[in-house]
Amino acid sequence: MTDEGSRANVVGHCPNCDAERNAEVLAEDTIEQEESGHSIWFKSSYSILRCLGCDRRYIRNVEVCSEDFEQEYDPETGEVHFEVNKHVTYWPTSSSSKSQTAKHARPAWLGFVDPLISQGLASDYPQLATLLGEVYTALDNGLRTLATIGMRTVFDHASQLLGCNANQTFSEKLKELTTGNKIGGEEKEMLSVLADAGGAAAHRGWKPTEDDIDHLMPLPINVAAPICGHQRASCRAVDRSRRR
Repeated sequence: MTDEGSRANVVGHCPNCDAERNAEVLAEDTIEQEESGHSIWFKSSYSILRCLGCDRRYIRNVEVCSEDFEQEYDPETGEVHFEVNKHVTYWPTSSSSKSQTAKHARPAWLGFVDPLISQGLASDYPQLATLLGEVYTALDNGLRTLATIGMRTVFDHASQLLGCNANQTFSEKLKELTTGNKIGGEEKEMLSVLADAGGAAAHRGWKPTEDDIDHLMPLPINVAAPICGHQRASCRAVDRSRRR
């Protein structure tokens, strides 16, 4: 950890200024791992930084690995230089990164903006509120694969609130909801796309794009809306996951 009397200054990307700014290192910790018997190593450094422009605190993570490097040939000396690649991430994400996910704004009835509504949703359907909140948090941070898996989980839980059995398969839940007029035939087809997408993201390494998310996110929301006494929004899903 960094002692208060020996704090260093570095350059970091401030999430509030949304720009490179000088920052004070408030605390720092490093994890190092080395493969026994081999010259393979990994290092991950976490730093708590304070922007010297706006005073905002944020976290920076720098990861390097001995096997992830670039090599350059120097024509003048004939030598080959190796430089390890640095992978730098920040939390929270900058405002420019968040603007990319602004299109995934929460529906007003979810209550993520109005604390009174939020308390009501969390009180009546705590697990549903938690799952929806985690899906949006994943989207805010660009974690599209986790968000897609979470969307399917939201449907699984919402279907139980609508009367389905937890042990039923996805297709059985869709059939029961359709028979009970909880969803329409078109929605059934759309939700089958969500099932494929969630499975592909979880088990087959499919990586959804922003466009895929745009088409998928309305699906679990439309299932959850009637539970909370709200109308579904119209949506059409493009069957992208089945092409993979």
